[in-house]
Amino acid sequence: MYQVKHLFRLPVRLYSSLPPKFNPWQDYRAYLDQVKTYINRLNPYVELDLRSAALNWDYILNDENSQIIAENIKQRKENEYADIEQIHALHHDVQALFHRIEEKKLDPIQGEDQIKLKIQDLYNHALRIPNNTHPDVPIGNQEQARVVRLVGKKPETTGNSQTIDQIGQELNLMQLENMGHVSFRGAYALFGDFARLERALMYYTFEKLTKNGFKLVSVPDIIHRGIIESCGFPTKGKRSQVYQLDYGEEFGRYCLAGTSEMPIAGLLKHNTFRKDELPLKLAAYYGEEFGRYCLAGTSEMPIAGLLKHNTFRKDELPLKLAACSRCYRAELPGGKGEGNLYRVHEFNKVEMFAVTTDDDDVSQEMHNEIVRLESSMFEELGLHFRVLDMPSEELGLSAHRKYDIETWMPAKGFYGEISSASNCTDFQSRRLHIKYIDDNGDERFVHTLNGTAMAIPRMLTAIIESNWKPDIGQVQIPVPLRAFMGNREFISKTSATPRTQWIKFLS
Repeated sequence: MYQVKHLFRLPVRLYSSLPPKFNPWQDYRAYLDQVKTYINRLNPYVELDLRSAALNWDYILNDENSQIIAENIKQRKENEYADIEQIHALHHDVQALFHRIEEKKLDPIQGEDQIKLKIQDLYNHALRIPNNTHPDVPIGNQEQARVVRLVGKKPETTGNSQTIDQIGQELNLMQLENMGHVSFRGAYALFGDFARLERALMYYTFEKLTKNGFKLVSVPDIIHRGIIESCGFPTKGKRSQVYQLDYGEEFGRYCLAGTSEMPIAGLLKHNTFRKDELPLKLAAYYGEEFGRYCLAGTSEMPIAGLLKHNTFRKDELPLKLAACSRCYRAELPGGKGEGNLYRVHEFNKVEMFAVTTDDDDVSQEMHNEIVRLESSMFEELGLHFRVLDMPSEELGLSAHRKYDIETWMPAKGFYGEISSASNCTDFQSRRLHIKYIDDNGDERFVHTLNGTAMAIPRMLTAIIESNWKPDIGQVQIPVPLRAFMGNREFISKTSATPRTQWIKFLS
């Protein structure tokens, strides 16, 4: 969980240095502010960051809300991680310690150490509480997802339908086998027109988003762990899909490439060329970039981090941003029916991120706008898909409501998720202190939203399998992408690209 213990590593004794008439602590935020002001006055050269997550303590610690919070935790299947009764118990313990100090029944120095530990524990428990759930969200597991829209005609699935793996190998445009000595198991490489198709999807998406008022940003892939936790993604524990840049941990054999020269050379390892195959010229787009740092699983994380501690004027909202980034996820393999490009450890994705006022109607309309934009792109690309209102157990920690979009994967015969859009209301903004000034001049926490504009590997799978023409052995390029593919209509077989091969060394 997000750690706040650094907030209490003070250069002076905390409680014993406070003004004599300091009242017992009632409000966490006010308490931290008073401590910061007093210590800064004592030592103006000490820089302290006592701004922890600005949780809604009035709501959390109100006994009248305990049952509502407990029920929400249960519906979100977070019982193992969040406990409202434990939070109230810790709050009462802290208040009791302050009263004992005030009544001179506890030494202030000893009491201070106990209070700091209780505060840290209190924050860590409170940060596990999931966002409130929209009243219209279906309750239950994935089977309770509600179909709100169905678009296009489902392609026929026959015994002759080929997977992207088979098509890519037939056209010499993809490598899946023998990748273990270059990268993780499940890695892949795209060549020629498949690599161009990947770029075409990005450029097409950029064009659509900018026409709809989104501003493109380029974000780092290596970010602070606290940013990821503040966005609602655990960085530790069995639920985490986050890669941490810690030396000596389980992924110590793997490194981030400093240049695409490295993985390209790895792909050519143990190859022997014919003279007429040379010179070989390859080019790669390279967009990748220590335990406080992690690899971002989505550009939602660094975008939110860029907005940390920002206060907007109301007329600056809504703010609509988009980024294409390399995404890293320690995902476990899925079912056999998903295909090799469905769950991968790293991939390119274009993400939308929006900031609105805290008016529920305003953020809900922005949520709908994001889903409409996603749907319009997938419809233009000729996909058959459905939009789902996701049930409570499928919502992440930060989501108030989430829509998923699933497209039909013809070769495997199942609906696969290609996009999602979440309204996180003020869950992230309270943790990252992102605010705006309302009409009365008061600071309020914004609402944040995010949506997948284009998850490249899954979109490649859907497009290539849906547009494969087995009678001519070619992939028909969707019309909107042809402008980015040299105005060609088809992707054809190319000369074999050198492949890595295993060899046996004899001693």
